[in-house]
Amino acid sequence: RLKGPVWFADLTRRAAARVPAGEEAVLAVYLHPWEYITIPPTVRCDECMISFDDFIHVGTGQAALDGLDHYISLMRADGCAFTTMRRYAERFRG
Repeated sequence: RLKGPVWFADLTRRAAARVPAGEEAVLAVYLHPWEYITIPPTVRCDECMISFDDFIHVGTGQAALDGLDHYISLMRADGCAFTTMRRYAERFRG
């Protein structure tokens, strides 16, 4: 999120390039679900006020969703497939 979808796509490509020919490459990415809602710079409650550094709240919400869509589009254009960990694990059950 902080460096953008193009940077992350390039990182993904560099990592995949290290996989020996003929072997399957798997990238498992954990995404913080709270980044896909807009996080305000400040949260006020009865007892306190919490102010977040910019790297916590900038680029959340719709900007994060747009970045994820862009990353997925870039990777699909490269021929990558997406699945869940559960579906991937089912491939190995006897």
